[in-house]
Amino acid sequence: MPYVFQAFTQLDSKTRQASSAEPGTGLGLAICKQLVEMMGGQVMVESVYGQGSTFSFTAVIDLQPISSATSSSLEPSSITEATIDSVAQSNSNGSLDTPTSSTVPTTNEAVVVEEKKKDMKILVAEDNKVNQKVIKKMLLRLGYECNIVEDGLQAWEELKVNDYDLILMDVHMPKMDGFQSTQRIRKLERFADESHALYQSRQPVIMALTAEVLDGVHEQCKEVQMNGYLSKPLTLDELESTLMTVERYKENFVEDSKVSFDDV
Repeated sequence: MPYVFQAFTQLDSKTRQASSAEPGTGLGLAICKQLVEMMGGQVMVESVYGQGSTFSFTAVIDLQPISSATSSSLEPSSITEATIDSVAQSNSNGSLDTPTSSTVPTTNEAVVVEEKKKDMKILVAEDNKVNQKVIKKMLLRLGYECNIVEDGLQAWEELKVNDYDLILMDVHMPKMDGFQSTQRIRKLERFADESHALYQSRQPVIMALTAEVLDGVHEQCKEVQMNGYLSKPLTLDELESTLMTVERYKENFVEDSKVSFDDV
């Protein structure tokens, strides 16, 4: 049962389809766990198959009269940002690292990252606000900036007029999902002229973002000409590896226009 507290952990797709509940992000219990641990407690769960689950927690609370100073320190916005920072520093198994003085960037560290911005145009297509912030912070930690759109339709519209090196494309989005958006992007007229010198280099690398890596996602990605996928929970190591591969691909293409993304 401990895995339910890991970031981005969700029901499998078949169970979600059978449920009437709206799909979430898989961050709720992870956030609850971290908030409780920040208060010196722990979260516990007891579950009986077919009957249900009971969640409980302990916390060390120092009761004090409410003042403007204490109430302002508990603003939801400040807690949310701290949690998002922690998710952006998640380790390889997707669990949340409790922020410490060694993991939270100092002002000087932030300046260093600012000076090391990488020259890559990245578009993030993601409808969930929390996920948008997490991915953006991850990219910033690695020295990259990005533009964000909220659905596949907006991504398609953006590619009509702007070039991007990489698109991180969520699979499940409103209006138009990631697969449909990719199909339309690959068929855009501005990419269709194979005689154009920049035909292939202008095509973005498109990576799917999905938690459903066992449901034929790899085949679906190939069918719509995605270059691959990143599984959720997304980690810094995986994201950095993908960014480095994209950089090598773009560099190699200048020397050999027949090189494919898989070659690098």
